[in-house]
Amino acid sequence: EEDLMLLEGLAGQAAVAIRNARLYEELARRHRELAALNAIAAAINRALDLETLMAEAVKRVIQCVGADGGGIRLLDPISDRLTLSFSRGISDEYAASVRDLGLGEGIVGRVALTGEPALLADMQDDARVQPGVLAALRDEGLRAFAVAPLHSREEIVGTLGVVSYTSGAFGVQDVELLTAIGRQLGVAIENARLRQQTLDAERLAAVGRVAASGAPDLRS
Repeated sequence: EEDLMLLEGLAGQAAVAIRNARLYEELARRHRELAALNAIAAAINRALDLETLMAEAVKRVIQCVGADGGGIRLLDPISDRLTLSFSRGISDEYAASVRDLGLGEGIVGRVALTGEPALLADMQDDARVQPGVLAALRDEGLRAFAVAPLHSREEIVGTLGVVSYTSGAFGVQDVELLTAIGRQLGVAIENARLRQQTLDAERLAAVGRVAASGAPDLRS
């Protein structure tokens, strides 16, 4: 009876400790999520060029979800092709083998088409993975995969994905974070593209003005 009473007392203390540990883990996870969102928001406000913006976003996302690698695909609205525009943590050989996808093709293509994120516990054992990609996945050793769309207002401009060498490395909360980041990042990417287009247009206009001003001299 005394042993039972002792066990009951210890069990109560253990329950409190476990509950506190879970609360701490939840708070730590929320802190990492907020830090990632704030970092991306800061990058947006700094009006970075497109390449730097993508590099900063992928770096922060990998750190936040504990991924081994990640990447951003951008959608060409004319050709409906998704191109791996930036990646980190994967080999150049693997990146080259999966660089170009059609809209609706494979898991990533469907995410870009439907706007719905995807979560794969183990790509090497998932029937949704295209057979032609399995060999490259096995050579690279990749397992878990999570991907979300990049939204710019009402349009999808690409996808944001993370990978891991460990099965089941990502969960629903990670997908929710990717989705939230995708909403911010999509707008930032579209703005960066518009800034670049504006700069290109200004350069062309400057060239045109120089040519126009020099034309009379050339005729003379």
